[in-house]
Amino acid sequence: MTDTMTSAPFLTIDDQPITIAQAIRYLQMGRKFDGFIAEILRQFVIEREVATRQDLNVNTAVVEQAMVDFRLQNQLTEP
Repeated sequence: MTDTMTSAPFLTIDDQPITIAQAIRYLQMGRKFDGFIAEILRQFVIEREVATRQDLNVNTAVVEQAMVDFRLQNQLTEP
C-alpha cells in the first residue's frame, strides 16, 4: 500500500480517523475481509456486465417499486 492509503482517513468515528489499512485489519481480525472483497468483486462484475449489455433497458422506478414490494411482502420494513 502507498503512504497515502495507509495514512489518509478512510472513515472518521468520534473525531478519530480510521485509515484504509486499519479498516482492512479490522475486517481481517473479524474474519469479514474475504466476504467484503467477494462482495466488491461481485458488484464490479455485475456492473460491468450490465454496462456492456445492449439488450437491457432497465426502468429505475420499476426496480425501486419492486424492491419496496419485496420488503413489504417479506415484512422487512422498519418498526
